[in-house]
Amino acid sequence: ITAGIDVSAGSIVGLVGMTISVLSLQGVWSPYDWIIGLLLGGLLGFFNALLIWNLKIAPIIATLATMGIYRSLVFTVSGGRWAIGMPTLLLWIGSGTIFNIPFSIFLMVAFVIYFTYFMSKRVTGRNIYAIGNNVEAARTSGVPIGKTIFFIYTLAGVLYAVSAFAILGRTGLAQSTMGTGFE
Repeated sequence: ITAGIDVSAGSIVGLVGMTISVLSLQGVWSPYDWIIGLLLGGLLGFFNALLIWNLKIAPIIATLATMGIYRSLVFTVSGGRWAIGMPTLLLWIGSGTIFNIPFSIFLMVAFVIYFTYFMSKRVTGRNIYAIGNNVEAARTSGVPIGKTIFFIYTLAGVLYAVSAFAILGRTGLAQSTMGTGFE
């Protein structure tokens, strides 16, 4: 949609997942590690946007570089070990059910409904389409290209963090290879 690409997605999932797992196992209270995970995902996405917009690096090159950096940080945070013993609420997000339907299905449906509305009815959503279609025409039309690029990559990082929560809840452990191949 944006005429860009983010190949660092799996590495962000892995880094967020490992970070909140390590924090949870060290006794950080559960709501804080959720907030830290969402903030970390957003910060990593923001860094991608910084490379793409401010340094004018092509999205494929910038996110390929950050993929390697973030993957290295996963190994640094984990020490190459698995983290086992996730909090109960985290396990419920990945494995819990409502009326025998997995909670992650409800989460997915909620995201699909919201983002369908967002992309078709909100100005920012329409701006995203405009940028992907023709950046120069969007710029001429007054679309704030830089703000929109930062919004896109930051939001993507936050959504990768939500994915990390669901994966951790499903598997019950974080391993240093988490998110590998999600590109």
